[in-house]
Formats: sequence, structure tokens, C-alpha cells
Amino acid sequence: MKNLNVKIIKLPSLAKVVFLIILFFILITARGFSQGIRFGIFANPQISWLKPDIKEVTNEGSRPGVNIGISMNNYFTNNYAFSTGISINRLGGKISYKDSTTLQLTNRTDTLFPGNILTYKIQYITIPLGLKFKSDEIGYFTFFAKAGIDPMINISATGLTTDKRIDSESINDEINLFNLGYHLEIGMQYSLGGQTALQFGLNYQNGILDITTDSENQPADKIILNSVSLHCGIIF
Repeated sequence: MKNLNVKIIKLPSLAKVVFLIILFFILITARGFSQGIRFGIFANPQISWLKPDIKEVTNEGSRPGVNIGISMNNYFTNNYAFSTGISINRLGGKISYKDSTTLQLTNRTDTLFPGNILTYKIQYITIPLGLKFKSDEIGYFTFFAKAGIDPMINISATGLTTDKRIDSESINDEINLFNLGYHLEIGMQYSLGGQTALQFGLNYQNGILDITTDSENQPADKIILNSVSLHCGIIF
């Protein structure tokens, strides 16, 4: 019996798919398939945490962060829009390992011992892609819901351990360059007159990909990144 060669889809292939999705959104906008484009700015306080899939790795709590950026909604009807934008997204969480684990830092390696908690502080460039559904205006209020995916590129990752052996040092080698999640958001807009409105919402983001590289002497785990944020912004 011949051996079957199974080809595993690697990260670059997934990145190409996301790139094509981004290109699709750009082309739709460029071809004028819209009834109006609305831009906005936002600063979203949030709580994020890490979710391991094996018992040898334990979630030890969440950490606060903020997601700051600009949004663009391209309406193809009065109540439906393609939604995108770009932001600097500060996320992270805390984990511990059941057994001693080697961590790869920028210029050295270190060991995380059992009971010692590692805090991840990660910055991503996030380009959300999704759909927005909004109601007709009721008084000064409009209600909306959003759903989509969140391609993310790691631009900075540092770690901090409770024993201070690792103290805000770079752990980029421990974090994958690319991450992907999906988001669900509900909220409302308050009109300030004309096209300007304040916007508030509650956003949940769930990770899809493993954010860690799983190098040698580390358990074969999948750790995803989740968050809940309060959307605070203004649209024009």
C-alpha cells in the first residue's frame, strides 16, 4: 500500500486567502458599488484572555487593553454595509504551565517553572472585515449589529513573569506573526446632526488560530485569544 502524502494548509496559504478577501472589499468600494461611505474613529477599552486547549496549560486571568483606530462602512443599501477599517489592538492574557517550559526570548532562552504565571502583552494591527446591519433612525437613535472576521498582524509581543525573571522582554519568537478571529457586535448610534453620530457598542471577539509557535520543549497546545470590548466612537 502506497503512503499517502497529506498536505497540511500552512499559515501563508491562510494569509493569501485573507489578502484576497481584503482585495475583494477594496474592489467593491473602488467600483462604486455603494450608496455612501461613512468613516469613523474609535477607542475601545477591552478585556482579553487566553484559552488553552489542554490541561497542561492553565488560563490564569485576563488583562486590560485598548483598541484604537478608524472604521469605514460602505453602504450598499440604506440599512446594510460592508464594514472594515484598521486599528492598533492591544491584547493579551495570563497562563501557567503544569511542567517546566522553555521560553525563547530575543537574545536568550529562559525556563518557566510550574506555578509561575506568564503575562502576554501583544500588539496587533487589525483589519476587520464584515457586514453591518442597522435600523432606521428612531428619534435620534439608530441600532446596529456587526459580524465578521479579524485578520491580525503581530507588531509587538512582550512577556512578564511573576518571579520577574522575564520582565517586559520581547517574546516575539513565541508568538505567530499572523492571527485570525471573528467578531460579533451590537450597539447604537446617537445623531449629533447631519451625518455625525456618537457610537457605542459591545463587541465580542473569539480567536480561531493558535497564537503561539509551540517550539521545542513546549507542550503541543492551541492557545487562542478572546476579548470583550466596549465600542466608543464617532462617525462622520
